[in-house]
Amino acid sequence: MTKKLRILLLGIIIALVSLIGNLNFAVLAANSSDNDNQLNISMENLIDNESFSNVGTSYPASPVGWVGNIMDSKLSSNVAAGVISLKVDSLMTAVNQENNSYKLPNDFIKKVNFNTLISPFDYNSDTANALMISTPNQTAYAYKSSTYEIKPNSYYKLSVFVYTPDFSIIGEDYNYGAFVAINGDIKAISEPINTYNTWKQYSIYFSGYSYKTASVQVSLQLGDVGQDKDGNKTMRPASGYVFFDKVLLQPISYETYQESKNNSLKSDYFADELTSNILPESFQADFESGFSNWQNEESNNVSVSVANDVHLPFGNQALKIATKGRGYAGYRSQPFKIERHKFYHLGVWQNKADIRSGTAFANIVSKDKNGEYKSHGTLNSFSANLGENSWLGDWNQGSFFIKGSSLMDKEVYLELWFGNSSAPAVGTVYYDNITLEEILPEDYNNHSSSGTTIVFTDSQGGPSLVNGNFDSIGNYTEYAYPMPVASWNALFEQKNENKTIAGIIRGDEEHFMANRHLYGAPSYPYAIDNPNTNLLMIANTKPSAYGYSIDISVAAETYKKISVNLQTQINGNYGAELVLKNDDIVISRHSNINTQNQFITYNFYVYSGINAHNLTLEIWLGKEGGFNNEYYTSGHLFVDFVDAIDSDQDSYENANSKFDKKYSFALENFETFEESNKALKTPSNWTIINPLTHIKTVKAGIINLNEYDAWALGGLSKSKIGKDNLSPYALVIYSPEPTAFGMKQSFAIRYETDAYYQITIRIKTVDIPQDKGAKIILEADKYYFDNINTEYREFNYDNDFVDYKFFVNVGASAITHNIQIWLGDNTKPSALASGLVVVDQISIEKIDETAYAEGIAALSSEDKDQIPDNIAKAVLSQTSDESTTPSEDEEDKKPFEWWLVPSILFSILLIVCVIAIIVNYVAPVISKRLKRSKKGSIAYDRRLTVHTAINKKNKEQSKPDTKAAKETESVDSPEEKQQEVEKRLIRRKKYTPKEYKDEFED
Repeated sequence: MTKKLRILLLGIIIALVSLIGNLNFAVLAANSSDNDNQLNISMENLIDNESFSNVGTSYPASPVGWVGNIMDSKLSSNVAAGVISLKVDSLMTAVNQENNSYKLPNDFIKKVNFNTLISPFDYNSDTANALMISTPNQTAYAYKSSTYEIKPNSYYKLSVFVYTPDFSIIGEDYNYGAFVAINGDIKAISEPINTYNTWKQYSIYFSGYSYKTASVQVSLQLGDVGQDKDGNKTMRPASGYVFFDKVLLQPISYETYQESKNNSLKSDYFADELTSNILPESFQADFESGFSNWQNEESNNVSVSVANDVHLPFGNQALKIATKGRGYAGYRSQPFKIERHKFYHLGVWQNKADIRSGTAFANIVSKDKNGEYKSHGTLNSFSANLGENSWLGDWNQGSFFIKGSSLMDKEVYLELWFGNSSAPAVGTVYYDNITLEEILPEDYNNHSSSGTTIVFTDSQGGPSLVNGNFDSIGNYTEYAYPMPVASWNALFEQKNENKTIAGIIRGDEEHFMANRHLYGAPSYPYAIDNPNTNLLMIANTKPSAYGYSIDISVAAETYKKISVNLQTQINGNYGAELVLKNDDIVISRHSNINTQNQFITYNFYVYSGINAHNLTLEIWLGKEGGFNNEYYTSGHLFVDFVDAIDSDQDSYENANSKFDKKYSFALENFETFEESNKALKTPSNWTIINPLTHIKTVKAGIINLNEYDAWALGGLSKSKIGKDNLSPYALVIYSPEPTAFGMKQSFAIRYETDAYYQITIRIKTVDIPQDKGAKIILEADKYYFDNINTEYREFNYDNDFVDYKFFVNVGASAITHNIQIWLGDNTKPSALASGLVVVDQISIEKIDETAYAEGIAALSSEDKDQIPDNIAKAVLSQTSDESTTPSEDEEDKKPFEWWLVPSILFSILLIVCVIAIIVNYVAPVISKRLKRSKKGSIAYDRRLTVHTAINKKNKEQSKPDTKAAKETESVDSPEEKQQEVEKRLIRRKKYTPKEYKDEFED
């Protein structure tokens, strides 16, 4: 070949290479935008100790970040578990030990190929560690990892390398082998693993929630203990051994997740997805089929299309809205249903990387009666990129949290906007991956603040009591009727729970009839279709007692009307029961209710008296108690509404129908007692005090004085008690032999500070011996009436009821009292009494200071015979403005101390003598000394400011021959005294006011 030919050939080759290179560069350039937008996720492993290299020096060692335990106490605990080295020397040393610390099979050496025992990626490792679980017995043992957070809208892969022997030939019983699982908010488990003496990788793929964080644990197991779909325990034990290595928990992209799902291997497992999009395919939520079903509401100077010219994490197309300058566009979806009593999360993904001005937002609307679209909420915030790492790129999710109506299903629409006619926008925005999913009420309550909340109330007006129309349901884990009741508490015995179907049901006839087989097949409770209602239902499928309760507050000195509209369909036994309680003590009840398949309203009228009260209303089908559960009931109870409204005195006094019950905390008329056929009833709000338990003849309780059986009180006839009772019912204590027996009011009287009260007890005694009697106690050893015997009371010829009154001055301290009524007196053995005590009314009222003063005025009478014995005053504490003065009680009770009279007279005489001495002797001397001295002398000035020592010294110098002077000279010399005087004068001079300075200098 000539030189020229070689040169020409070389040039052709160079040209071809250059052309090919340019073509490749062009292709790369053409695809550069796609490659830049296809973001790759970082496969960072969440598990730190993935290869079990972080262990101690001994084998088996506890793996860091993992905890091992037997999965059921009934299985064998003869397990060797921990990290070991699969290096031949290390492993054989342990296998050859006599105690077999690894608990590996005896034929382990024969069955194992040491060339393949070490996992593939540990060939070059110094330790070749693996996690081992080994046992010769049947067991289920698991190593669980730390808890890891799974971000919303994220996808993960768990992969584990596993080595097992051939489990089919190990153990006498069926051997389930090894398992890999995830537990927590997301659950998945592999099938039993048997690798037949080789290493094999097993993987579990799963996704997170769409709006909240989940948490999971990895579980590496030999054997398994779990649950089936019905919640029953399942046990799959195993024996033998398993090695685990290279545990990876890594985030992956949506694309990788879908590809793995579409091309899964036998060793791949997938957890149930936590997000289930219930939007129909025709909704075009992912825009893969375009947006032809979306209706344009308004647009100007804008282009709208489906496009793939941007990174797309969820599919191949997205909705693209791009303006041509300043423009706007809005598109409305097809309608979708928001069902009654359900909760939803609606997620919308947005990419606003190219928005230069204006806003892009979403809106939920519905049609009103006039066909106009009404907005219920706008979503402006798309700032939460909730995915793991970077695979989502510039896409962000916005969330609607929707609470369905309690009365009806709703049909709503989603609108997607970029600007609008009043506020145009500039740039480009993308929308994609719209998902609607049902969520639990608990999730709605916990997470709705992170998005736009939409609540469909559709209120028809109703009771003022919280959830009195049963529109609000409680938290549930499964959407099914009957629904749990919000704000109400269920009341039942544990043994009755499975006999009752209870909760909120819908009142519309079509839904009721379609589900009545789930309710025990009751009749439709309404006469006509009542669609926009809810009912509280209690269905006792067998005789039992089941109820609901709610608290009702009643302010002091107010009237309250509590109403319950209900219907019963009773199959047998007792009926329904309405109970009103205060401090868990029954104050009123409607008993044995059977409305015979019609709605009837039952009312409680309550007057609170001087105190506020927190009452409890209980609604029961059946009733607890009785002989052999005689009050249990089977059948149905439907409650349409419950209300608690303010009332007034006239309504209270006029409430006299058989469906009305009244109770006043200001007036005890003893109409509250336990149901009984006996004449003597057990009071609900009074308790027994019986210090003399050896006396068995006492009868106490509540009796109807108008129609009682005389033998209930030892044969005492009605004529002996009389007919002057104000209430038909009365509290009685009777004993044919001397005793001391009391009844104590369960409700404490709570006073306001610096207030006055009058407490009146109407009482009568019958057949109590003279000089014995009853006792009324407000406060033991302080405020009480004792030795009450109305038969021997002066001028009470017919033995009428007598009012005993306490006038209470509360003062500054809050004190409570429980009234006690006694037959006899247990504080004095001589005061035991037989006979009968009857109390038919107790009233408590707040009075003013004038009424208080008038009430106790008679107690100050100078004539002791005029002081009434049925009036007492109780000064509980000092009033807040008289904290330094003695109380009235102390002043009245203080006796005259006559023995102090001589001391007082002597003190007066002594004072007179002292005054005389001062007048005759001291006063003239003081008068002379107060005169102003001459200049140069040392004496008192007119303000008595000179030290007394100066005058004392002058007086001593004028009498040098006195005994006192000699004694003074013997102690101090004249020179020393003069120096001391000068020192004193200097000190005095230092503090002398300026205007007297000249006098002291002289």
